[in-house]
Amino acid sequence: MKNIETKSLQFVEAVALLVGTVVGAGFLGIPFVVARVGLILGLLLIIGIGLLAMILFLVVTEITLRTKTKHQIPGYISQYLGPKWRKFTFIVLLSGGYGALLSYLVGEGQVLSAIFGGPPIIYSVLFFAVTAVFVFRGLKTIELVDLFLILFMALVVILIGLLSANSIQYQNLSHFNLAGILPAYGVILFSFLGVSAVPEMRAILTRKEKQLPKAVFIAVFIPMIIYVLFTVAVVGVNGVDTSPVATIGLGQALGRNVEIVGNILAVITMTTAFLGMGLAMKETYHYDLKVNKNLAWGLTMSVPFILLLLGLTNFTTILSLVGSLFGGIMGVLIIVTWWKAKKLGDRKPEFILHHKKLFGYLLIIVFSLGFIYTVFDLL
Repeated sequence: MKNIETKSLQFVEAVALLVGTVVGAGFLGIPFVVARVGLILGLLLIIGIGLLAMILFLVVTEITLRTKTKHQIPGYISQYLGPKWRKFTFIVLLSGGYGALLSYLVGEGQVLSAIFGGPPIIYSVLFFAVTAVFVFRGLKTIELVDLFLILFMALVVILIGLLSANSIQYQNLSHFNLAGILPAYGVILFSFLGVSAVPEMRAILTRKEKQLPKAVFIAVFIPMIIYVLFTVAVVGVNGVDTSPVATIGLGQALGRNVEIVGNILAVITMTTAFLGMGLAMKETYHYDLKVNKNLAWGLTMSVPFILLLLGLTNFTTILSLVGSLFGGIMGVLIIVTWWKAKKLGDRKPEFILHHKKLFGYLLIIVFSLGFIYTVFDLL
């Protein structure tokens, strides 16, 4: 009985780690971009991009299960595509990771400022100081923190839905604007980033690798449902007046109690995401770049903190750029790595994702279009 309970707890911890990594700052930016394209179109984007993300996560699952050696994503890409891609992959992954960590610092500052008052930068620094300690302590500590926070997050999402239900204005649901699709794509894609957690899930499920695909499927499906419910509540209440950090505007529309509850949710989601991303980047430095653990932690934590102090605090822009640019590039590299791993893997996998050409080319086209749009938009 005890052995069964331990296995179940490990499975739940693995799911919680991925959910905690995925659901972060992007979650708070989705209603803002959906309000500009219209709710119906926005929900279709959330579901469509969520399903594509599901495929990408299962792709990474198969890659890890075909490989004996433990790596983070750049290590797998280097192993199967060759060392010439190593430096480029690390630059892309770390740049995207630093952008994600920066967005969490910015978002936390704004949300805590809305709750308690005072300059957002002060709260960003305090949040950084606390979470940096957990990242330093490593995976086991983060598993337990994530498990608690994910359960609390689910309760808060339900509460927000109940508090918002009577205030939804149905005219806010009928807006439609195709011009906002591509900006929305970047933010929504960012909100599903988190493949770096899959190798950590495999570590949790050591000798139980058959459970990994199921854990991944559940862990990606949960954010999709949360995003849909949260977006309907926020856009239904605020419409085109939805704020960039959704919980702030929702609280202003429905009163102080909702503002506090909503911003508590924001604090939880960004905390879990910061911990997951921070751990993944630290282990990228340690396992793949062979950097001492303490130095790996310092390199992971210092860059986003410096960027914050330099004043890079445009929340929505950070989300869109990281999702479209770095997320898109990494997605293409992962697909090509998957194709190679199917031929060159040194381990018999417990899971195989079929239709490699169909899924692979579909993801490459979507990632490439988002990347191209973002580059031209910046020029």
